[in-house]
Amino acid sequence: MTDEKIVSAIEELGYVAFKDEADPKDIEGKNKYCVYYDNGLRKQDQHIFHKIIEFVFVNEEDGTFEEDLIIPTIEKTGLTFDDGDYGRLKKVQGGDIVNSLTLRFVRPRKKKICNY
Repeated sequence: MTDEKIVSAIEELGYVAFKDEADPKDIEGKNKYCVYYDNGLRKQDQHIFHKIIEFVFVNEEDGTFEEDLIIPTIEKTGLTFDDGDYGRLKKVQGGDIVNSLTLRFVRPRKKKICNY
């Protein structure tokens, strides 16, 4: 899984992709965008942990989301869907309220064994 694959998948869905944050100037004039970032780690077992990557989709065009299309498209990058939430965000510029969809995906990672 690479950022290029993630960006390509997000753009395939018709959203503009931003890693870590979206500056208000960068999203000006864009109605569909997604910000994704590393959110945390979760222990799976003694040999594997999950890296959690969070995606926040915003659709200012009509406020709806095609979850049944978004989830499998992101999973094609090698990530596995974990959970998600709907929300409402206040835009920095203008103060408008927009609908959002936050989805969390996990990527299994093997722990490196350290022998002292």
